[in-house]
Amino acid sequence: MLLKYVILNTDISSASGIGVLLSIIVITFIITFTSFSFLALISPVILKTFLIVVTILNSAAIHFMGNYQVVLDRTMIGNILNTQKSESIELISKDLVFTILILGLGVSCIVLIFKISRIDRRVIIRNMFIAFTSSVIFLYANASSWLWIDKHASVLGGKILPWSYIINTARHFSSINKKTNGQKPLANGHFLDNNKTVVVLVIGETARSANFSLYGYSKLTNPKLEKESNLLILKNTKSCTTYTTGSLKCILSPNEASVNEESLPTYLTRHGVDVQWRTNNWGEPPIKVSKYINANELSSDCEGKGCKLDEVLLTNLIDAIRSSEKQKVFVILHTKGSHGPSYYSRYTQDFNQFTPVCRDEEISKCSPEELINAYDNTLLYADHFLSTLIGELKSLSDASTAMIYISDHGESLGEYGLYLHGTPYAFAPDYQKDIPFLLWASDAFLAYKQINISDISQAPEHSQFNIFHTVMGAFGLSAPIYDRERDILQNAPSENE
Repeated sequence: MLLKYVILNTDISSASGIGVLLSIIVITFIITFTSFSFLALISPVILKTFLIVVTILNSAAIHFMGNYQVVLDRTMIGNILNTQKSESIELISKDLVFTILILGLGVSCIVLIFKISRIDRRVIIRNMFIAFTSSVIFLYANASSWLWIDKHASVLGGKILPWSYIINTARHFSSINKKTNGQKPLANGHFLDNNKTVVVLVIGETARSANFSLYGYSKLTNPKLEKESNLLILKNTKSCTTYTTGSLKCILSPNEASVNEESLPTYLTRHGVDVQWRTNNWGEPPIKVSKYINANELSSDCEGKGCKLDEVLLTNLIDAIRSSEKQKVFVILHTKGSHGPSYYSRYTQDFNQFTPVCRDEEISKCSPEELINAYDNTLLYADHFLSTLIGELKSLSDASTAMIYISDHGESLGEYGLYLHGTPYAFAPDYQKDIPFLLWASDAFLAYKQINISDISQAPEHSQFNIFHTVMGAFGLSAPIYDRERDILQNAPSENE
């Protein structure tokens, strides 16, 4: 995988291309040789055990790198370690088992058979010195390749096995320790009114705007939403990352500099808002809310075909809102949306409208038509989910209500040989970055704000950081952190103007 990437991204027939290729080989060799030598200095048994373990892990890594073109950088390791058990099971396939049996356990058995003799430590140190010195001399002599290596460092670092997942796992846990030391509180604010206001934020999963008919897609994937009045379709919206945990931080943060500070749910809870988080997913940052409810806790009261899907999040939702004693209610519904590779399992049979569909977890084996059909069916179901939610919010006649929908990131469906998401942002295609961003508001909400949806002037571009300020504006919460320019509702003239 590593050498293939180098060959495809350099002119291997030129002297510079050959120099880059040789430099990558030397770098890989010296890292591996030095690490193995250190282990041999400690104990041959430890070295053999390490070789067996990484051989098995490498076989699994090769499978996913080959089939999904993933890069095992820190963000991808975070995705892997945070993936729910149910989602992990979907990635187990016959090919994966076969690869682990042959390349993993098969080769491990060979390693196990061979005896590693204890070598004089002076010889090991001498060989390490010779290898390290020779490699450094070569790399300095071939310094012209450094610029190319630096440019592609993030991808290269995610392809050198086994060091990619070993080092990036350590980096992942190191970043977690830093982020959970405590969030810095944002400046206090105050409400401008006491109007009964309900805002529901729906965080989508893996939805890309390219396949939304609301954004011009040729197939009708949003038939119900297209009939909704008071619906604002925000254009040119990009996610800040290509993975869930990173994007959730952006969605719940006021700006790029505050992603490690107090999040939107915590901030609103501290100001007396009734904040309810309902989730059928994972990956949110540390939050403090009035009520945190997992989908499993709602399933016993759920009725209908969608109770094992995102519709479970709507169970008794309106009753929960009506029973709140607070004038300001903020609900976050974190959906599983279009999470792959088992797209076919993300919707009920009623929404299996685009056929034939891909029903293989090895999605690279499916035809483009089958894969896209399965994915588009997930968007049909999301359209149904959002339309149902809007219908329920309309029943709250005694409150001003609004619904905001935004996806965490997009998805690759075979374009450029890429699948799923999580590609390093600098190299990720727009399919993994361009996301849908919608806002619906009730007539009562628009009257309360004295605005008209059709009068809202959209900015040239939108981002996930618009959410924080739009929600603050919807609740009439004034604070130093509030940025009027990022509140999409402030781009409409007042009816009194």
